[in-house]
Amino acid sequence: MNTQYLNLADKVIELAKKFGSVNTEVVISNISDTTVEARKDSIEFSNVSDSTLISLRVIDNNKTAIVSTTSKDEMSLRKLVIKAIEIAKNSLENPFDILAKKNQFADNLKTKNLEIFDDKTDDFRNALMFEEFATTADKASRQNAKISNTDGSSAGCSTSEFILCTSNGFKNGYKRSSFYISSSAIASDNSKMEREYAFEQRTFLKDLPNPEKIGKLAAERALHMIGATKPSTGNYPVIFNERISSSIIGHILNAINGETISRGSSWLLNNFDENIIPENYSLIEDPHILRLSGSRPFDAEGLPTRKNKFIENGILKSWVMDLKTSLQLGLNQLQTH
Repeated sequence: MNTQYLNLADKVIELAKKFGSVNTEVVISNISDTTVEARKDSIEFSNVSDSTLISLRVIDNNKTAIVSTTSKDEMSLRKLVIKAIEIAKNSLENPFDILAKKNQFADNLKTKNLEIFDDKTDDFRNALMFEEFATTADKASRQNAKISNTDGSSAGCSTSEFILCTSNGFKNGYKRSSFYISSSAIASDNSKMEREYAFEQRTFLKDLPNPEKIGKLAAERALHMIGATKPSTGNYPVIFNERISSSIIGHILNAINGETISRGSSWLLNNFDENIIPENYSLIEDPHILRLSGSRPFDAEGLPTRKNKFIENGILKSWVMDLKTSLQLGLNQLQTH
């Protein structure tokens, strides 16, 4: 963990206590991005950026406010704290908005290495490598004569650090990295054109597929679209491509989100412990799979992450909750999420 960010979080918490807020949570996130876009052997865009965001949540007599800043100087931090406390005092009471208790926090000593950060990222800050990736992928996508054009190819990396500190004792953080290559090709047949793409992302650079392979895959997908016709009206079995199947999962997750359930606005509100999808399907969250971008050692409230079965063999078994919604629903978040 970056000691500079930890000290910064401690400073914000101390300022909040000084100005009257006892229950305080500070989240610091730093993101470094390298992005390159290429088209027809030319670099059209290349950018390296770095940004830090400090978010403060204060809870004052069951009243909550969240305020953020990108400035790290003393004056900006004081303004951040004062503004948060002022907004909280004028907010509506919500007895369910609380900090996690000490006995609920993830144990720092038991935090597992999930391999979500490539420690060689400092060697990859040079955009020239990603320029080569992007141009190689774009060139590979144009090898077939029926590929008339491209929307270009891109490559890049992102590294981020997440720090969470609370006024009641939690202090931990983790880093993650991400590398990607994408390519988009346009296939032509007579007067018809079809566009398709390929995108690959990995946590470690060495796990990323060859850029030439990604460019060729984009072209193959575009070529396969040639000759596609609209079917006549009727009932047909539908096979969802894995690239869009996540959107279906997204609709389900939104419907079983604790906020949606507590408001009574979910179409699955009355379907708990009932069959909602075919019985040979389950929806499981596993945040401990090595080298996956969604894995994390603790959640946004400092609670330990664990495997969760939201849907098991087609039956809805759990809501997606945080501390607030678990209290609103009268459930134990540590047991059900």
